[in-house]
Order: sequence, then structure tokens, then C-alpha cells
Amino acid sequence: MDLSAYRFPLFLDLKGKKAVIVGGGKIALRRAGVLLSFGAEVTIIAPKCEAVPEGAFFYQRPYEKGDLAEAFLAVAATDCREVNQQVGQEAKATGILVSVADR
Repeated sequence: MDLSAYRFPLFLDLKGKKAVIVGGGKIALRRAGVLLSFGAEVTIIAPKCEAVPEGAFFYQRPYEKGDLAEAFLAVAATDCREVNQQVGQEAKATGILVSVADR
């Protein structure tokens, strides 16, 4: 049985943990809101952001390698698969939990 298509549900204590979201669209902001509601310290990195949620930090610029430093969790939610892939690769290479929202 090939289990590669299945995902394991995981429950984490996010209170005070850094979560970096790359992207500023609807999906990214929905993820930011959920993470904030669970107590994560949310940083959003995007050239533009529809509406920065209260309590989140926003850096208005494109993603750069190294942006995930000290993050516990990363979310790649841009409209560019290449950027999402870069975020995913950086997170995996540094042991950071990651969600890539383009698949």
C-alpha cells in the first residue's frame, strides 16, 4: 500500500512559536488568521498583502532565502509555484515544518 498520498494529522502547540507565511493573498491570509488564533507569532512576507491581520508582522518584499530563520512553521502560499517550491525546499533543508498551498 502506497501511503505517499496520505497526510498525517498533527496537533501542535503553536503558542509563541514563529510562523512565516510567504504570500499575501486569500489563502495566505486565511492561514495567517488560523495560526494567529492558535497563538503563533505570524510573519507575512509578500510584495503586497490584501489586508494584514491584526497581530501579524508584514514585510512588503519578495521572499528571500534565509527568511525562514528561527521559524517553527512555514507556509508557502504564493501564486508562483517556483517561489512556493523554494520556500518548501528551504524549510525541509532546515528542519522546519512546512505547508505548500499550491497543491
